[in-house]
Amino acid sequence: MTLPSSALRAADQIAYLDHAAASDAGRQYKHKLLAALDPRPGNAVLDVGCGPGTDLPALANAVGDAGTVFGVDHDPAMVEQARQRTAAFPGVEVQAGDAHALPLDDASMDRARADRVLQHLADPARALAELRRVVRPGGLVALAEPDWDTLAIADTDTTLSRAYTRYITTSVVRNATIGRQLARLLDDTGFEIDSVDATVILFRDYRSAETILRMPSVAQRAWQAGALDEQAARAWLARLTNCPFLAAFTFFTAIGRVPATGGLVAPGLPSPLQVAVRAGERVRAGERVRAGERVRAGERVRAGERVRLGAGSAAGAGVGAAAERDARALRHRVVRHRL
Repeated sequence: MTLPSSALRAADQIAYLDHAAASDAGRQYKHKLLAALDPRPGNAVLDVGCGPGTDLPALANAVGDAGTVFGVDHDPAMVEQARQRTAAFPGVEVQAGDAHALPLDDASMDRARADRVLQHLADPARALAELRRVVRPGGLVALAEPDWDTLAIADTDTTLSRAYTRYITTSVVRNATIGRQLARLLDDTGFEIDSVDATVILFRDYRSAETILRMPSVAQRAWQAGALDEQAARAWLARLTNCPFLAAFTFFTAIGRVPATGGLVAPGLPSPLQVAVRAGERVRAGERVRAGERVRAGERVRAGERVRLGAGSAAGAGVGAAAERDARALRHRVVRHRL
């Protein structure tokens, strides 16, 4: 929902994100996004681009003591702040990492979210492919992104308002129209699309809008770059401050599901070594457990390497992509690669 942090000085970034999350619009969409992600007790949940940890406590509360929450952010200052804020949550771990190359094992997460992250990235499609890799079959991914090309600020000088929006979309936000592309990107990456929603973020007063849109600082950058006439922009800002205010843009959320087909594969093995496992057979490293198949009580996943299905399967428990894995023995083991 917010303009990217590149538009701000580094010292302002954490306060900026906190203000945006605390706004009425921020609270509204975050509540809806959490409900759509549906984190459950015992789940392993990933927050990509977690920032200062704003959403990590809510995720930790949702998964409970049996669950785990992983926050990943590329900015060391954000990582440190997130660690401080979640120190009281033993199930939360925050790491420095790149959304294009996540420090997690294949199919190790039950849920993942990327909230206003794709708009900043050099390669959103690659980041989605990483989410597809680390989320287990049947798991959910929640995405939330604005579409800055829809930003409309009411003023008598419509031309300048349009020029301001055009400057944001061409010079401030790397992927300014990413919100409208979420469904296509999910489909291209192999997700099943559970839902796509669009919400109009509406501002009726200047102060709340300025917290999110930062009109004075962005307008100044625009006239310094020659994108706006300075005198006209200053008059525009004065009218916005003194006249009845109205501004809006469209915010998109999308929920993708990793298809519950194709089975789970131990990491690091080439596809020719992936052998289908039938019910009752012993499961060895690199063999695939297909959706709905079952493994006898006491049988183990044999491997000297790290694998993701735990040490053994409970009697009669489904070890397929559609299984809930309520039993602790069936939870994914996360391989935590330290950067």
